Amino acid sequence: MGAIYGLIGMGMNLIFNSTGGLNIAQGALVTLGAYAGVTFTVFLKLPVIPAAILTIAAMAIVGSIFGYLIYEPVRFAVPTRFMLAALGAGIFITEMAQIVWGPIPFVVPRFIRQSSLRLGNLVFDTQNLLILSVLLVVVAIIYMLLNKTQIGLMMRAVGQSKEVSALMGIPVRTIIRYTFALSTALATVAGVMAGPIFFVTPSLAVLMSKGFAAAVIGGFGRNVHGVIIGGFIAGVVEVFAAFFISSSYRDAWGFAFLILFLLIRPRGLFGEAAGEKA
Repeated sequence: MGAIYGLIGMGMNLIFNSTGGLNIAQGALVTLGAYAGVTFTVFLKLPVIPAAILTIAAMAIVGSIFGYLIYEPVRFAVPTRFMLAALGAGIFITEMAQIVWGPIPFVVPRFIRQSSLRLGNLVFDTQNLLILSVLLVVVAIIYMLLNKTQIGLMMRAVGQSKEVSALMGIPVRTIIRYTFALSTALATVAGVMAGPIFFVTPSLAVLMSKGFAAAVIGGFGRNVHGVIIGGFIAGVVEVFAAFFISSSYRDAWGFAFLILFLLIRPRGLFGEAAGEKA
């Protein structure tokens, strides 16, 4: 679960760095990505790998369009305008998903055969190991993209200062659209990975709050690994709360931990002070 939370939080962090606002619709994009995966695998009967590639590519295009339609009109306004616009868009996407695919949950088959790996007294579900492996691959790709490619370096520059980036000749609006595409691709990976665990329903949108918790614990900023660590911490807290207290109050204890953590470390584990980004 921590891996899924981390992927969602990573996408939110990318948008926050580029726009200064939170994409409240990230959970809705997770849901839409999960439904897109269901469409390619369940309805169109495509093999898993081609379906995953098509799903991520299609949703990246959706993310770019989302940035153009939702962020572009309010890009010169205060960040809260974008957050409100994203909130409305998220509600619209979630409701449309329920109209198109219906309210009945889709049962997504496991990606690999049911089995487990035993290391001493520890037993690991192979599907959970697969999700962890996907996370590690995605983190490596994002790190290489942001640090070793021209587009990634321009994304980082825009995250530092849109005004200075524009003076340097960087196409800021285009780069922000690419960032929305990348963020939505991450949301899609999270949605596809979450499908076999939660079922695919419009309620998957609530995972946005878990991704937000991961980003807050890790700290909003340029550190990709911070959000991933935050996701694992949020997941571990939920597991311990469910095991030692009650699974009914797992979410409540998770957010109680988040509040306590913010009181102790308001900027998160790897967050930046306000002046560091200027």
